[in-house]
Amino acid sequence: MKCASTTPLLVSAKPYTTRTQAELRQLVFDLMVEDGWSKSTKLLTKEANPKTAKNAKVGDYTAIMHLAPHALSGKNVCPWASKGCIAACLHTAGNRQYLPAKTQARIARTRLFFQHRPLFMEILRREIQAHVVRSHKLGLNPSVRLNGTSDIPWETTDIFNVEGVRFYDYTKSWQRAVDAIDTTYHLTFSRSECNDDHCRLVLSYGGTVAVVVEGYGISAHPKPLPERSSYFGESVPVIDGDEHDARYLDRPGSIIALRAKGDAIGDTSGFVVPRSSFE
Repeated sequence: MKCASTTPLLVSAKPYTTRTQAELRQLVFDLMVEDGWSKSTKLLTKEANPKTAKNAKVGDYTAIMHLAPHALSGKNVCPWASKGCIAACLHTAGNRQYLPAKTQARIARTRLFFQHRPLFMEILRREIQAHVVRSHKLGLNPSVRLNGTSDIPWETTDIFNVEGVRFYDYTKSWQRAVDAIDTTYHLTFSRSECNDDHCRLVLSYGGTVAVVVEGYGISAHPKPLPERSSYFGESVPVIDGDEHDARYLDRPGSIIALRAKGDAIGDTSGFVVPRSSFE
């Protein structure tokens, strides 16, 4: 019978920054096995996300991190989420067959973030550095989206100290979106069923606003979007957000239209804008 260790697993005089990548991964693996978490020790994914994979068409190689959205892990990573946003979360998009394993891995990453933050941040920093090297080998520009299914203010951390990479995200915080305008961290403000006034505010500052729409098919079989929309009052340009995910290339003051996916299909909360209203 294997006895439980009497020494806390992560207590060591050896700092994480001096450990090898293999040592760090073993620490995470041991944590996850002990607590029944997912056995995946990767924080970033690349080609597995079909939307960010499309960024290659504009010369970018994008890594994305998915945490367990809202309070799925027991910790809230989406403090500005509305009821409609929670119900229509992109966490449910994709093949339902893989949802249980996907959920388990995302919960594991989220627990690691909250319970062992220094270890999490060191692994994340190294994965981003490796992503930069890999991108250059492929002849592509490295970009990273840390809030694939979360809304964490990464600008309050030191993760942006990794050089040579473009960071971008979506957010439900209008303040974050406005503060990020003209900075190296590009944030697209996301519309919900209860923040149209904030959408107008962000657009007035020259920011961009993502709007989930129905009636234009799905990204696999899309129907054309209008060139402009007056949904928020004034007529502004519309960008097809399903073409790629490189949002930092978008024209300032534009609406980014995203076709409804996953649980957003059939939404009745007002989170998804009907075609009749959008045009």
